[in-house]
Amino acid sequence: AYLTTRFGASPWLALAVGIAITIAVALLLGFITLRMKGHYLPLATIAWGISLYFLFGNLEFLGGHTGMTGIPSLDIFGVELQAVAAAMPELTDSLQARIGNVAVPFAYAGRMFVVGRGAEFATAREIALKLLETCRIAAEPLTATDLAHGPVAALDSLFPVWAIASDDPNLPAVVEAVERAHEAGATIIASGSAAESVPHAQYVLATPKTSSPLLAPFLSILP
Repeated sequence: AYLTTRFGASPWLALAVGIAITIAVALLLGFITLRMKGHYLPLATIAWGISLYFLFGNLEFLGGHTGMTGIPSLDIFGVELQAVAAAMPELTDSLQARIGNVAVPFAYAGRMFVVGRGAEFATAREIALKLLETCRIAAEPLTATDLAHGPVAALDSLFPVWAIASDDPNLPAVVEAVERAHEAGATIIASGSAAESVPHAQYVLATPKTSSPLLAPFLSILP
């Protein structure tokens, strides 16, 4: 951030420099700290954390505790991430108004499959993890193909499926998997930029479309 705002350097170059500095500092602190033994090791770790927090919080040229403003947005192959970030507050407000209608009917759920494909499989893994951590639901992430090849046999009306559908070439495979799940009697939850295209979805948490399918997970993870 300092290099881009002060010297106009490329954000990608500044990112590389930041990673290099982080590695160098980590090696230095690790070399010093790991030479300690017993209770001195955790005490040193805590001391580094506190001292570095106050150090950087009091460096005015880095913005102190409030941080820096005017940082240029990153772009990937000409696609700016700023547009995605700008859509997040409105989507969050919209989801807060709708999420209660989805959460209450699934208060009984103890297990769930979360289905995604392509870039959205990472989203499926994260949603499954959060369902396990925060809701005590034994959720398992699957690709659309995985669901159709065996696990679909375990589905019934008390075994819901959460499908993440984005407007990309993987959408037909997700739709096919949902069709199989519906035939098995599963309740369907659909989210993502193409959630409206998912058939038989009793609950829909649609997210805005993005300029590139690679950006879709930034928004589809919010529900």
